[in-house]
Amino acid sequence: FGYRSIGQLASQVLEGTYTNPALDQATSDILQEVATLRSTIPANSISTTIMPSDWKYYWDHAKEHTSSSISGLHFGHYKASAQSSYLTHFHAAKATVALTVGKSYDRWKQGVMVMLEKELGVDLVSKLQAILLVEADF
Repeated sequence: FGYRSIGQLASQVLEGTYTNPALDQATSDILQEVATLRSTIPANSISTTIMPSDWKYYWDHAKEHTSSSISGLHFGHYKASAQSSYLTHFHAAKATVALTVGKSYDRWKQGVMVMLEKELGVDLVSKLQAILLVEADF
């Protein structure tokens, strides 16, 4: 399908016109479902541009004590930077570049898996809840 799946074959899958007799039935069904899902989403309905006003609104309403970011950049840093129009514009532009180009920053590619007890004092693996802490701006 090519890098970022923007080639002719990817377009055929999204349009529901892709055929390949070598595919098994399960794979064909999945590709058909992709086309069905795509048909329910209006073309160009999702923007890859993050406006500074959207960035500021999100971080103004985020809970500062939310755990994240093994890099040390946590929610508090982004909440504070949302008070500066310069930093808000910078962060929104940085995220927009990553979305538009289709490439993520190295620090977005790692996280910390944390296992939490569902029931206090019960540490059986089947009774633990796993969460993944990722970078705050991911």
